[in-house]
Amino acid sequence: MQTLLPAQAGIHDGMPDHELAAAAEKMRTDPTVQVSRVLLETLKALAPTATPEQAEIIARALISYLVSISEATEDDVLPLLNTLRQVALQRYEDQDT
Repeated sequence: MQTLLPAQAGIHDGMPDHELAAAAEKMRTDPTVQVSRVLLETLKALAPTATPEQAEIIARALISYLVSISEATEDDVLPLLNTLRQVALQRYEDQDT
């Protein structure tokens, strides 16, 4: 989710400062982004102590979210989740060093 939101706002490496500021402001005021952040924080809080049944609910909510805010189809979900997993693992590894 954290990766998709900036990308959907057009934020990318190498953006000129004025374009980055405009895109960041658009994200700050966008209702979809605001609701997405609430969902993200909720899922992050619930996930560490989730039972297997709750983890399944969280996973289904994440998949539904990804499909609803992106142009992803259900066929895109597994590759998209794999990409997100790889990003998360890389961040985790970076924290250990």
